[in-house]
Amino acid sequence: TTADFSLLGQLVALLGLHVGDTSEEVGQMSAEAAYHLHHLIMSKLAKEMEEKPKNKKGNIVNWLREDFFFSGPTIFYNNVSKMAKAFGEHLSPSQINDLILKALEALTDPDKNISHTAGLLLNSFLEECGMEMEELPMILKEIYMRLPKISDPATKQQTLKAVCHLASKRVNKVVDILLESSVACDGTARELWRALAEDPYANLKIMKPLLKRLQNEDPTTEAFGRRNSQSIMPIA
Repeated sequence: TTADFSLLGQLVALLGLHVGDTSEEVGQMSAEAAYHLHHLIMSKLAKEMEEKPKNKKGNIVNWLREDFFFSGPTIFYNNVSKMAKAFGEHLSPSQINDLILKALEALTDPDKNISHTAGLLLNSFLEECGMEMEELPMILKEIYMRLPKISDPATKQQTLKAVCHLASKRVNKVVDILLESSVACDGTARELWRALAEDPYANLKIMKPLLKRLQNEDPTTEAFGRRNSQSIMPIA
């Protein structure tokens, strides 16, 4: 398994941050390195894949034999979402955490291209494997703290979109963690709740747990915090 590669998440993050580099040479080299890394992983898992040709979502992994091999080393060039699809299903929860933390660090990078790619990386991997991520409270609180420091509007939009993806996958925990974090009703809280309210899918998902919290009810056993928490819901 990929557990043998303890730094795999960090390595994928570093390569992902540069597959769309402003230097075409750097971007292509990073994409090629990611391609060979993925090939190494798939070679290691080849026997397991033959015995169990479905990924952890229950889908048959056809694309590995189609666009991946036919496209060659350029498949990941300037394509972070493709990297998320390729690597996401093979990363362990701790490796996903490592990757997300690296992406979060880069959100405020002075290089606008790096910060924007970090937003894409965060968004793509949380969409692909947010269900498997550990340390959800820590990740959301990191996003909450870093959001005001993101100067690039496109990067901030990708970060907010990533939170919406998380909310659609792990709604009760996300709602409770954000309520606990945003008692002060500051600008960051308003941005986060507004993004959730404006996202059609996330909006539908968060309404029920929010109403239950207002009624001092525990939406599910997955809820974060005490049953009768007095957290205040910020007004988006």
